[in-house]
Amino acid sequence: MTTALPEDQRLANLSSKAYEHPADRAATAALQSIPMLDVVVRKLIEFPYERALRQQFLAGSVNLAERQLPQVWADWNAV
Repeated sequence: MTTALPEDQRLANLSSKAYEHPADRAATAALQSIPMLDVVVRKLIEFPYERALRQQFLAGSVNLAERQLPQVWADWNAV
């Protein structure tokens, strides 16, 4: 559970630009210079295949091994 920092430890009026890396700033500016790119990306994200691909990548990143979840591993091998 996260708690709020005490008032004397907060960084008031800190802009995200203050800690943004210059290369990230340049890449963001380059992408923003492309007309209608934000609209195209939003439309691509709306397509169902994007969600399916994301779920497939996430599912592929999960590994089941005897050391990680021994009970689940035993149940899987019992089948």
